[in-house]
Order: sequence, then structure tokens, then C-alpha cells
Amino acid sequence: HLYALGHRRIGFVGGNGALQPIRMRFDGYQAALAELKLKLRKERVVLAHAGGPDRRSIETMLSGAARPDAIFAASEDLVPDLQGIAAKLGLSVPGHVKVATIWDTPAPATADDRLPKVVVQWEKIGAEAVCMLTDAIEHERLLEKVRIPPVPNWI
Repeated sequence: HLYALGHRRIGFVGGNGALQPIRMRFDGYQAALAELKLKLRKERVVLAHAGGPDRRSIETMLSGAARPDAIFAASEDLVPDLQGIAAKLGLSVPGHVKVATIWDTPAPATADDRLPKVVVQWEKIGAEAVCMLTDAIEHERLLEKVRIPPVPNWI
């Protein structure tokens, strides 16, 4: 999505890189850059090893000469910090820097509707799990893997 909008300097901001979901999202970011033939630039990556990324690292990324024109935030809880730091530097989101994220939790009423996001369908995942369990119990068989795709909400 970000590439299709013309962005070529795409950064990544993640929380604890030791956590599997964050690591997988970073791996996906790297794979997408490689597929698009874009160079991975370490100055456009903020990935913490414990806890979330510190505000100073995000500020350094947004104020550097190689500042990204778009950022993939590994989770929605990182977006307010990104927006606040950008504003402090005189940058607007989505004006100067486009941010896309994964929305793992129900969106609050105050969520920024201009923010491109992939929404995890927790209700659908739960319903599918109950159906799979019921079927497995009734037919005495092993469970199979089912992949429920996220819903992109690109603006």
C-alpha cells in the first residue's frame, strides 16, 4: 500500500523485537523491501530489544537526513508516540509522513480514520475456533490449521 502511494523511504517502528509477532512483522517488512527492490536502511528502523522503542530513537529517525516518508508501525499502540514526535518536529501525519499499522485490538472511538491499518478479525478467529473444536469433538478427529486473513483498511 505505501509503495503503491509512491513511498520509497519506508521505515519500521516496532516494540520488543524478541516477541514473535513483532519479529514476524519485521521479517515481513524486510521481505517486502527486498521484493520491491528497496534497500533496508538501519537508520529507518527502530526496533527495541526489551519493552517498546524509546522516543529518542524515533525522534532521531524522523529528524535525520534519510527520514522515511512512510512508516510501518508494528502495532497500533506505537502510533500516538509517532504522531506526537512528528508534530514536535513540525511534521504532520499523514501529510509529511504516512503511517500504516496492524490493529490488534478493537479500535477506540478516538482512532484516526486516516490511518491505513490491517485489522485483526478476533471475532472471526474465535468463531472459527469454536466451529473447529465442535467438529473435531463430534467427528473424533484432529484439528487442522486454518488461516484467517486480516482485513486491510487502506485509505
